[in-house]
Amino acid sequence: MRLWTKPLMAAALLSAHGTVTQAQQPTPVPESYQHCTVCHGTQLMGNETNSAPRLSHLQDWYLTNQLNSFRRGWRGSHPEDHKGNEMQAAAKNLPEDTLQQTVDFITSTVSPVPHPTLNGDVEKGKALFASCQACHGADGKGNEVLKAPAIAGQNDWYVAKQLTNFLANKRGYSSEDSNGVMMKAASHVLQNESDVINVASYVASLAAPTEVDRIASSAVVAESTQQAGHNISATNTNQTTTSPSKESGEPMNKKALAAAALATTLSAGAVAETKRYPLPNNSTFPIARAVEVSAGTDLVYHSGQVPAAADESAEKGSRKYYGDTYTQAMSVFKKFESSLADIGLGFGDAVKLTVFLVGDPEMDGKMDFGGFMKAYTQHFGTEEQPNLPARSAIQIAGLAGGPGMLIEIEMVLAKPEK
Repeated sequence: MRLWTKPLMAAALLSAHGTVTQAQQPTPVPESYQHCTVCHGTQLMGNETNSAPRLSHLQDWYLTNQLNSFRRGWRGSHPEDHKGNEMQAAAKNLPEDTLQQTVDFITSTVSPVPHPTLNGDVEKGKALFASCQACHGADGKGNEVLKAPAIAGQNDWYVAKQLTNFLANKRGYSSEDSNGVMMKAASHVLQNESDVINVASYVASLAAPTEVDRIASSAVVAESTQQAGHNISATNTNQTTTSPSKESGEPMNKKALAAAALATTLSAGAVAETKRYPLPNNSTFPIARAVEVSAGTDLVYHSGQVPAAADESAEKGSRKYYGDTYTQAMSVFKKFESSLADIGLGFGDAVKLTVFLVGDPEMDGKMDFGGFMKAYTQHFGTEEQPNLPARSAIQIAGLAGGPGMLIEIEMVLAKPEK
């Protein structure tokens, strides 16, 4: 079997112009990798017949995360996700001691950029993609901090299929799959099959990430975690997660060396900051088109907040008990105000909001977006607090709090340096 690979570097040096030098012989092919090629193809460019995606453009951290997610039963657990079930079984049969070797070999494989197969409306897809880029990036090349993979360079049919699976609850099914659950909720901005195809077609129009892109992505994370102490905090667990660093005496692999070289280049004079991009065409709608958070800025993921009772004397679950959407939204923002103050943050530090709205029975089951906006605009885009976050607002069937509860909001915040 012939495998199309590029040389793996044991001592890579990445210049300021992004060129990599000093190559050595390719790494031997691990036996476990050969099992991957059965479905994904010898060049790992994907196979629609097997519903197997292109792998060669994906970052090592994402491949590792997904293999572990399959192995733990978090992904591929829905009974109707047949291909996910198969992949879960395959991942569980992968020996633990060969997992990293397999990932390294996958990321060293070169395959052609796939040609588009869908005939969606790219311009409409671009408009819908605005809510995707907060995590995946405007260029679709992913973000390790947000655990969002590169989707540029992926087969458009696979992007469409996974979006459909998220919408059908086949993916993001397990509550343990926190990133999948988040993506499942975010996918509901797509209203129909045409939206799915249009977004997938737009993604297919984006330039696929190169090896330099992937090394740069790793280097930015390495620089921010090792030199600036980049912490990702979850307020409900008080735990901090950072990218691991190797402390053994073994030689560093090509990614670590290249990342370290690029980190050195990038770190000179690097300053932590948050940059907010306004909507195009002088739009006055009070959200940011995108928010850029530089390396060295701590990100805080705040759990979703739901409203308190507006009238505890009323029957629980009734309209009077929680109030309308505006009343509930104001209650949620009041909770956030108190919680954020406890951890030294405020609304001006928010970089991303995800808003879940339940249809109001008194509005024929439609979400009361106007009621939410009335509360939102009292906390964002005001003279006292002008900072606007990137935001998604999604209508859902219901919340865990039960009937009558119409809103839940999650926040991601950038913690300023002290």
